[in-house]
Amino acid sequence: QNDFTTAANRYQEAIQAAPNCAEALVNLGAMYNRLNRPDDAIAAFQQALAKNPRLFAAHLNLGITYFSTRRFDLAKDSLRNALRLNPQQTQARQLLALTFVATEDFASAAGEFEQLVKLAPADVHSISALGEVYLRLKRYAEAVTMLERAVQLEPRIAKIHLLLGEALDNAGQTDRAIEAFQRATQLEPALKEAHYALGHVFLKRGRLDEALGEFQK
Repeated sequence: QNDFTTAANRYQEAIQAAPNCAEALVNLGAMYNRLNRPDDAIAAFQQALAKNPRLFAAHLNLGITYFSTRRFDLAKDSLRNALRLNPQQTQARQLLALTFVATEDFASAAGEFEQLVKLAPADVHSISALGEVYLRLKRYAEAVTMLERAVQLEPRIAKIHLLLGEALDNAGQTDRAIEAFQRATQLEPALKEAHYALGHVFLKRGRLDEALGEFQK
């Protein structure tokens, strides 16, 4: 923390020497964030934008700070501004998508994750996130497609198998859902959500002993 404080002091000195340097203000804001001083960081980023309204880093860091302090509407505005300057920038789009998820605007989140998947077709995190958003939107067939794609890219993440199982179950593919839930429990035996989901589909199938066994895990 002392190093960050020293760095912040040096950036303040640099700003005094060159008061129109917007980049120095962005760096100062980043140091304030490291020091857990988000309001000071926001003020620094806003000052940077007053000097250079087209400074991508200021919009992005302002959006990050608003997001981390749960000021989601302000985060959306800042991240949209960042993306107007650089539509291909994945970090800003990922954070905008997560902001929509945080506010339960899943339709808008889907649109952002779809763009991310186009930009990075092999990014398992964006693909699985899109599948999860489709699941929340009850677009079950599309959720299955995305989550199957994620599993093919990275078969060792239990959470993705769990989500795939949920999508399959809601799509009426109970046998395949059981396989997905079982794989999730094999990969992560302590994942209670997977045991509960598996118990639930066993219960629907009348496999009471197996259901009870999963509920007790």
